[in-house]
Amino acid sequence: MVPIATQLINAMPVWSAAFAEGVESLKDGIDILWPTKTTKVSLPGTQTAIYGFLAEMPQFRRWIGEREPKRLKAGSYSMTVADYEFSYEVSRNDLKYDRFGIVAMHMRSGGVAQRNFYEKLVNDAQEAGTTTLCFDGQYFYDTDHPGGFDGSGSTWLNYRTGTVLSGTNIVSGYTLMVNLVDANGNKMGIRPNVLEYGSADWLTVKDIFESELTARAVTTALGTETVGGVSNNMRGLLTPYMNPNLPAGRWYLHDTRVMKPFLLQEETPPTGLEMRTDPTDPHVWEHNAFLFGARATAGAGYTLPHLSQRNDY
Repeated sequence: MVPIATQLINAMPVWSAAFAEGVESLKDGIDILWPTKTTKVSLPGTQTAIYGFLAEMPQFRRWIGEREPKRLKAGSYSMTVADYEFSYEVSRNDLKYDRFGIVAMHMRSGGVAQRNFYEKLVNDAQEAGTTTLCFDGQYFYDTDHPGGFDGSGSTWLNYRTGTVLSGTNIVSGYTLMVNLVDANGNKMGIRPNVLEYGSADWLTVKDIFESELTARAVTTALGTETVGGVSNNMRGLLTPYMNPNLPAGRWYLHDTRVMKPFLLQEETPPTGLEMRTDPTDPHVWEHNAFLFGARATAGAGYTLPHLSQRNDY
């Protein structure tokens, strides 16, 4: 019989390699979308941070007489990080009977969980956007955001319902975002460049953006006719990204060119696989099992609601 200590020494490289395989398994996949729409901020030792946002776009004016300096209008948003962990318990019998394949499978899943940690944080914040307040006191996705940042203009929306994923609705949503204005009534220069959609809409997105030709309805004296062979103007308008975690009937437009719509605040990055394998450890003595796991401290939140639009149907 191989001693437990020797079995641990033999098993740990296998488990560590399995965990690393899990981390790398999604490296180039479509599953990782958060870097596209999220600004990551590393703040070690910081539990709550306050972020400021400029409420107006700098504009040149005709210089006549003296300069006219203005006090810039701004808004702020605070975000607090939280602790996260996952843990495995491996019994002595898993070692005794050489069940390395089973345990390694769990370790590989732990690596996948670490790889998906930030993705899940951002997805959860995005999903909660209809019930979580942002810097202007409204829900991040809402139908009555105050106009011009300070409520001086008419309200505007970035949450639409009953909007199926179609070329027409993409264009109307795009137009709404392009026409948003700052506290001075000047257009903010927003131009959506990302379409985020779920797997249920894959064929629809393919038809909208990849077809070289499309059909168009034309009204004539004889009624409305569908004419084929018209050049597809949607090609190149946006970059589609499939998020397999989105529920059916939901899609988003994002502007990620300068500022991104989501924030990821990292206090402690995921630690990688940590092990408690000393046979004299009290947990081993009491439970006849070894402990493995990882931990992190982070949080996800929002920047400007102007930069993202949610559509449900």
